This record gives sequence, structure tokens and C-alpha cells, in this order.
Amino acid sequence: MPDRFGAMRTRVVTVDPDQGPWPALEGLARVIDDGGLVAIPTETVYGIAVNLRDEAALRRLEQLRGRAATGPPTVHLPDAEALFRSLRHPPVAVRKLADRFWPGPLTIVVSDRHGRPTGYRVPDLAVTRALLGLSHAEARIGAVAAVAEESASAVTADQVLAHFDGVLDAVLDGGPCRHGAPSSVARVFPAGDVEILHIGVVPGAEIREAAARTILFVCSANRCRSPLAAALATRLLAQREGVDEWDLLSAGFRVESAGTGCLHGAPATPEAEAAATARGLDLAQHRARPLTHAILEQADEIFVMTRAQRESIVEFVPEARGRIQTLDREGRDVPDPYGRGTAAYEQVTEAIRAALKVRLDEL
Repeated sequence: MPDRFGAMRTRVVTVDPDQGPWPALEGLARVIDDGGLVAIPTETVYGIAVNLRDEAALRRLEQLRGRAATGPPTVHLPDAEALFRSLRHPPVAVRKLADRFWPGPLTIVVSDRHGRPTGYRVPDLAVTRALLGLSHAEARIGAVAAVAEESASAVTADQVLAHFDGVLDAVLDGGPCRHGAPSSVARVFPAGDVEILHIGVVPGAEIREAAARTILFVCSANRCRSPLAAALATRLLAQREGVDEWDLLSAGFRVESAGTGCLHGAPATPEAEAAATARGLDLAQHRARPLTHAILEQADEIFVMTRAQRESIVEFVPEARGRIQTLDREGRDVPDPYGRGTAAYEQVTEAIRAALKVRLDEL
């Protein structure tokens, strides 16, 4: 609509961001589909949405951004499953971060189907997710921060209009942004390593904790072999990374154990505790826990003690096949020492330690 001087004005659609229905979103989705630029609210800052499949719209966005351009648009999604449908085999860390922070203020950078690093985010604002999820919207919607000043992103619709009125096709006014600061950005590499590229709303320590590379050791009862393996692995990893054992998360690792058929809450066997104590380790607080689908899903590497355990887990969760290996590099079983006396525990503990050194070198 032209103003009183004849210049075109940007259309403004004002909504309650948390309470629908929002019939006006249909029209805004069509604007984006057709190559228009629409400012949308998120819980962090306002972004300028664009159809990523429209080259003319992308060129227009780049011209509009000018010197404020800092990278390609972030793909905005209505939910995490939209990402998992688009990627063939995302690293486990991607799902960990998405489960922990989406919808929310974390941008996850991961290689797309063509191997290109691409940022993805699910905003924590109901009206924006509704816009992104409209079934007729064939556009793959990306967005860049609406920079109202040289170094500050817009956090209200008025700030967007002060800089872009007459330039954007529309603004979805969802009120002031809840956080008023950009999202944090973390890149997940194909091997599962995570690099924090920018600290925004989400603290770096929370990202590192959520994305930690989880190494899971599995035996039968989770009272002998797997807790010993977890304790020994924690010691070896901490030494290699130069951190205290209790601070292993800061180095990006989490070590856990579970059992395929254990009594929940049972302590380590006395012989296992004695073998650990003899090596300066402590299993006094260990309590057995049964292996579950959720535990398997969160593990990056899964080491079992026998080939039979691997086969039973693969039957239980076929999609975990590529992450499950016998602890022994050559596929030999690590025998169960339960009920076989102290000497058997000593022999098994040393076999576990030797196998760990090989496996951790591979990691």
C-alpha cells in the first residue's frame, strides 16, 4: 500500500504469537513461495524469510543485506522430524542436540545431502512454526537475521520497519522477541565431533554436555565387565585429554554402561569392586541398569563383551547395527568372570584394559 507520498509500504500482519488460529499465514506463505521477502519473529530475533529454491529471491535478499551479510540463510523448520526426513544418516550428535534444544535457540550446522554445511533451526514460537509447516508451502524456507543497525539484529517489528519498510514485502508482527539475542550455533561433523561456532542464548557448556560423544559398554548383568570397562575407559580418556575424570564432559566425552538382562539397581560384584580398587578406581556407587532403546539411541559407540550380545542387540534395535562392536578388536569374547573367583576377575580386567587401549586409539 502506498503512503501519502506515493511510496510503497511493507504490509504488516499483527498476531498473538502463541494463540491461533492465524488465517493470515496462508497469504504470507504464498508471498514466500512466490519469491517475496517476509520478516518473521522468533524467540531470538526477527529474521527475513526467503524461498531457498528461488534464485531471484536469494539475489534480492543478498542485495538487501549488503554489508550485513554474514553467511547463507539458516533453514527454518516446523519440527525436528523435518530435518531427519531430509538427511540420510545424520550423526547421532545432531539428534542429541535437536532432542535437547528444539524447538529453541540453537542452530545446528550439518552437511546436507550434497555434503554442504547447512544451518538448521526449529524456532520456539508457535506462530512461526505454523507458518513454516503450512502444507501448501512448497518453499524450503530459510532466514537471516534482520539487522536493524550495523551490529544489532531487530527484536521488534518496529525495528524491522525502521530499516526495511518499503523494501520487504511483509512483516509478521509477533511482538518483541523473548530472548532478544541471536541463537547459539554448533556444527556437527560427519564423524560426530561438535564445534561451537557462536555462543548466543544457549551456553556453550550446555551444548557440550548435550552433544558429548557417548561411549556405552554393555555386558549381561552390568555388575562386572561393563562397569569395569566404563571405569577404565574414563581413566584412559581423561589422561589422554588432559582433564580430571570427573570433568570428562568438558573434553566432549561421556562414558556409560548397561546390561542386557540385569536387575536394576544391583551393585557391582565384590570381586569387580576389588579389581577396580586395586587400580585406583571406585565402583562403590555403581548401580546396574538395564539396556533400553533410549540408551542405545543416545550412544555414539557401543561396545559389547560377546558376539552373542551384539547379535541380540541388533535384533532388538537394527538401526544401531553400525554403532555396535565387540570390545575386542578381533571379535573375541570377553568371558564373564562371575562366580569364577578373584583370579578370573583379574584376568578379565586386564583383557578389558588391553582391548580399551586399542579401541580408544581408533576413536
